[in-house]
Amino acid sequence: MKLRSLGIAVGACLLFSQTRAADVTVHLKLISPQELEVSYQLPQQCDALPFLNEETLPRFGSEIRSSWQALDGCGTVDGTALTRTSKTCPGLRFRVPATSKFYDRVAPGAFPMGEGMYANTTSYAVSDACGTVAYRFSAPGSIAFKGQVFQNTASYDAPDGKYMAVLLLQNQIASKTGAISYFNPAIGAENIQLLQGMADQAVDFYQKALPDVSFRKPILAASIEQNGGVPGFWGDAGDVLRLSLYNWPLQSSAESEERLRKFVWHEFAHRFQPQQAKESGERTAFIIEGGAEYLRWMAGLKTRRVSPEDAATEISTAISNCITKTGKYSWQALPKNLATSGSVPYECGLALHVMGLAVRQNDAGPLQQMNDYYHSFETGAATSFEQALECGRKKNCTPHWLPELLGAQTISAIWPDFLARTKLAKPAPPPPAQYANIQRMAFVALMEENCHGKASFYTDKDAFVVGDIKDCGVFKEGMQIHQMEGKNLFGSSLLVDEMIQACASRGQVILGLKNATSIMVPCKKGFEIPQFYEVDMQRLMQKLDL
Repeated sequence: MKLRSLGIAVGACLLFSQTRAADVTVHLKLISPQELEVSYQLPQQCDALPFLNEETLPRFGSEIRSSWQALDGCGTVDGTALTRTSKTCPGLRFRVPATSKFYDRVAPGAFPMGEGMYANTTSYAVSDACGTVAYRFSAPGSIAFKGQVFQNTASYDAPDGKYMAVLLLQNQIASKTGAISYFNPAIGAENIQLLQGMADQAVDFYQKALPDVSFRKPILAASIEQNGGVPGFWGDAGDVLRLSLYNWPLQSSAESEERLRKFVWHEFAHRFQPQQAKESGERTAFIIEGGAEYLRWMAGLKTRRVSPEDAATEISTAISNCITKTGKYSWQALPKNLATSGSVPYECGLALHVMGLAVRQNDAGPLQQMNDYYHSFETGAATSFEQALECGRKKNCTPHWLPELLGAQTISAIWPDFLARTKLAKPAPPPPAQYANIQRMAFVALMEENCHGKASFYTDKDAFVVGDIKDCGVFKEGMQIHQMEGKNLFGSSLLVDEMIQACASRGQVILGLKNATSIMVPCKKGFEIPQFYEVDMQRLMQKLDL
């Protein structure tokens, strides 16, 4: 069943009627594609109201709200609360500028979408300390959320309004096919066609692979941002499924099309994961992100869009990176910031899903096992991740491998042992595709030694650019480093060997800058090239019924 024929309701009628007046009203109003206005109508006795700061906003709330500009002189806002400073004001108003800045695992509050904005209410949600809370929305054109489209104004009063994705547009959404979707025209006709086709294909595959799992129909919204950097993307798989492309080419290549397919299929996989599919603690991230990565990886093989060789490279890389980035910890002792952010939930999550299903103890196929696992959340009969993937429906079955991998032994010890005993992968030299990643890790180690344990830089085409960082011995913000020991950083060779030798023999490494100067960076701690593991793809495919 294709996305364009899902039959999502479209209309101007308001299905979320208000049963009684709320005590607090949060109103999001689209002023322009670059500006929102948020207002808070408060009871007379309420002079301060805390933000909920759910998800990971405790980390970023202050920074995100620092750009809000108070209007009318009625109050202030900070990372934790609203404060009314004038009793004559019935409420508080703030101007919120659009921003495409990335915050890890935080749904954006005012993301530019070309002809409007994507907003998630989590940035604006307040507690019920002053009474019940309701949400109002207004825009010159369409407002879309919860599978519906409204014109000009809309309301939502249910408790889950505190974490809700909303699309606010200047123009009205055209919905000729019956599904709700918005594409920023700046994406280009070719990319729009690709995105729509990939969405349809993903839904078709997942509905057949996971027949007992409910598909949570999204509103598809796609945009593009040009900031002069390298091509990339960022998405959210909420009820408004946001696909944001950065510096993306208008004319696709085989490489860019494959990257786009992985992105789209990953985000749509999330729509087949039940809301309840979250276990306590730091497991949630690898279950959710790893599960979506596994479904996307498996779909590529099943549909023959990805060759076994490319799939082998990807899972080998995921296993190797997982061990390298987390190896000194056991999974039980993995720091929360490492377990829930960056690439670890994706790479370790993919590795755990693929290998856990490869060593399953029953006769069900791996996709059937995932179908049963997700469906169990919907029926209230969910078991642990380990039990579900290794045993599934098999009775009198005790999981063996996954409890070890997720146990008390260090990841650098238990993973190589597991791979050797199962004969699913073996140590191998790092492939050329890993050179850039290894050189990045070496540069992190070099910068941390020079900057009191901190590192801040980004990749810009053929150079590492030093970010906003202070108190470094040599590194300065804005430095563009493109050579190491006289050779280009992003060439065809692995320069880490030269760095290791230079640090051992001279205690410093020479880095070349784009302005034709160079810097000498002291290095005493050294760097060890991480061990790479190469899967036995033939054996793995047999284990996964491929």
